[in-house]
Amino acid sequence: TKVAILLDHSSSIEDVELEYKQATIALCEALHYLGIKFAVYAFSTEARQVKCWVIKPPAIKWSVVSARRLVQIKASGGTPLAEIYGLLQPVIKSFKPDIMVTLTDGEPSDFNAVRGMVLSYRKIGINMMALGVGRNLNDSVSIAHNLKYLNYEKTLAVSRLQDMPKKVINLLRT
Repeated sequence: TKVAILLDHSSSIEDVELEYKQATIALCEALHYLGIKFAVYAFSTEARQVKCWVIKPPAIKWSVVSARRLVQIKASGGTPLAEIYGLLQPVIKSFKPDIMVTLTDGEPSDFNAVRGMVLSYRKIGINMMALGVGRNLNDSVSIAHNLKYLNYEKTLAVSRLQDMPKKVINLLRT
């Protein structure tokens, strides 16, 4: 199995940024330990400009260098998820992952555009999954509902960031 992970680093995660990064690093270490080939990308916006980072390319093993790349990203801006999917599409097509997992805590800026991009990824054979990260149980339920509407094949939401690595591994197993 090959996995691509997309991390939302919009301003809405700013208050839990450290825990979000720690949980992401734990997830990547678990995937590395399990021998799963994976890539990690992250995005944010600054002055309405989209920023996208390659945290871990598919051909490189997870290492301290990848973790440092992740730690250096500052949460800022909105959630232009459809635009990010569009920017990443050539890279994702060349990697050809079986599964793409998007970790997000907010609502995308354009629901309909995201629905279209998720369907376009699914049409090229990528199983689209999303994990919502909420501040509390009610927030998580709301995020999970939004993600279902966006045409992801599997969705899940957590209210405790420390649960994220285990939940993603379980999501990949099913």
